[in-house]
Amino acid sequence: MAPPHTRTIGRISFIYRLYFLYFEPLAALGGTYLCLVNPDRFLSGTLPLPAYLATTRAPGFIISPVLQMMLTNIGSLYLLFAINEGVVLRLTKEKSVWLAVILGMCLSDVGHIYAAWKIAPTRLFEVWGWNSDEWVNYGTLIGGFTMRLLFLLGVGRP
Repeated sequence: MAPPHTRTIGRISFIYRLYFLYFEPLAALGGTYLCLVNPDRFLSGTLPLPAYLATTRAPGFIISPVLQMMLTNIGSLYLLFAINEGVVLRLTKEKSVWLAVILGMCLSDVGHIYAAWKIAPTRLFEVWGWNSDEWVNYGTLIGGFTMRLLFLLGVGRP
């Protein structure tokens, strides 16, 4: 059995606490709200610009029952993310729990990045051409992935 001090996460740096315990849970709750209450805004804010322009002929989207179901599922997952980071990580200092939650979210980030790349392969790399929505969407996506990767690699934590 490992000594008790190696099983706990110890002191977590301010930047990780700020991001994982405050910023990201609030952002995930915002995503949940948009998916459920304002799906047009969620879609216009998360679709890469080329996909958005190809999808909409007039302002707004046609929210079919299938699309509404998918948005509800995404909103529910964002709620799970908010609970995992905003609640579960606050309740424990267990290193294995922190690493499991952060690894799961990191793998989810890979899926989100792949989805953005799949729908508009070159847009993800056209940083200087991003509109404000893409800066928020890609910025939080790539920034969050980077924060999680650094945490998992042990950067800035004992």
